[in-house]
Amino acid sequence: MILSVVIITHNEEANIGRTLASVQPLVADGKGEIIVVDSGSTDRTIEIAKSFGAKVFIEEWKGYAAQKNSAIDKATGEWILSLDADEEVEQPLAMEIASRFPSARPNQAELLERVKQSRYFITRQSIREFKKRTKEKGMSEGGVFVTVTGFWISRKNEFLGRWIKHGGFWPDPKLRLFKRGLARFERRIVHEDAKLIDGISGRLKHSLRHHSYPTLTDYIDHMNRYSSLGAEMAVQSQLSSTTISSASDFSTAVKVCCCTYTTPSTCRGNMRKRGNLDARENQRRDAACRVSGSVRYPRSVIRMMSNFTSTDRFGNFDST
Repeated sequence: MILSVVIITHNEEANIGRTLASVQPLVADGKGEIIVVDSGSTDRTIEIAKSFGAKVFIEEWKGYAAQKNSAIDKATGEWILSLDADEEVEQPLAMEIASRFPSARPNQAELLERVKQSRYFITRQSIREFKKRTKEKGMSEGGVFVTVTGFWISRKNEFLGRWIKHGGFWPDPKLRLFKRGLARFERRIVHEDAKLIDGISGRLKHSLRHHSYPTLTDYIDHMNRYSSLGAEMAVQSQLSSTTISSASDFSTAVKVCCCTYTTPSTCRGNMRKRGNLDARENQRRDAACRVSGSVRYPRSVIRMMSNFTSTDRFGNFDST
């Protein structure tokens, strides 16, 4: 088997059918498989996944990275395509991936054409990875052969049904296609990314379509959920070794937590990144940020206070 498509889900009946339909050209006729790890959906997600021939596993929620790594461990294909349930493989991308893994052995002319088409695979990231692997192996750059074991894929992020091309939302590359056993998702609370264990990465020409925020409600719900996870990560990563015993220390802690994870979307949609070209969507996103911000600030403070003793909270504050 050549390709395993892996997806984690929870109540994704609105998205999963579109996602699985988009990967059918890659897995049909025994060319691949679909692995779905579900964390207890109460809607029709599992039913829809099985209708597309997916192998469905139901597991308790362990966190984004752990859940995705669990799905990877269940794959049997030589290569793995990791997708989110709200992503769609556009037809040009499906054709590009299929051309990388032909079912029949290509002849010399086909091999030559594939080499010509693959020139854009190598990027600055690939060169940096090559030099790193070379140094690790203790060899000169001309004396080691490093294979491409993963590919970055760009994403067309949508907001209210429109592709946001500017303000830092494009091309948003993610390492999503990689050889089995040679990449894992970082164990982070949020914003987890896949990292190669060995080899170097290239970059595919075509992209995924990310149906991220079809409504403002979806966007606000997402911001609220991720702000809780972000606050936890702030406590763990930036304040784990800090002893907070005074009002000034507490104030500093809150600033770190809030300022790190509540940056307004206008910071991403600045003039340098031509965010003004998506002005209408940026204005709506900013309005949603202000609404969710009223929840995120106190939530971050509560997360910070949960680490203090009652004496730390009340006994050491200076009235001045």
